[in-house]
Amino acid sequence: MSAATADLRRRWMTAIRKVVSDLEAVADTKDAAELREKINQLKDVCSKSADACMAALTQCGGDFEAALELLLSQPESESSTVANRASSSSVETKTDELYPSMDSTARIATIKLPPHVRPGEKTIVTAPDGNQYRIEVPADKRGGDEIKMRY
Repeated sequence: MSAATADLRRRWMTAIRKVVSDLEAVADTKDAAELREKINQLKDVCSKSADACMAALTQCGGDFEAALELLLSQPESESSTVANRASSSSVETKTDELYPSMDSTARIATIKLPPHVRPGEKTIVTAPDGNQYRIEVPADKRGGDEIKMRY
């Protein structure tokens, strides 16, 4: 396929870019819907919070069965515990029961927040070991700021 004029070529390229953009948006929407469905299923089965379900799915790479096993291994009294927290302090005490194997040897990293986030928003950050964690942006931090996070 070839365009007879530069204007026609430009219009074709614009149309093709729009189709690609629309296809990417559909894929993103589908992925988000699948994630919401998994979170809702986990909440129904485990009676855990959406944050805990999201964190378990993130920790398990989206594997529903592994996330379910992780959540079911938590005592019932801990269902309201937020899965992962970020702090602007230099040392954080982490008592999250979602990660029961964590002890005093857990690592602390300085993480740069994505540029678009605001205080109180939930966002996903990547630790130095490659694992992703869903955190709430501390009240005194904004996009681009650095925080200390135990992982």
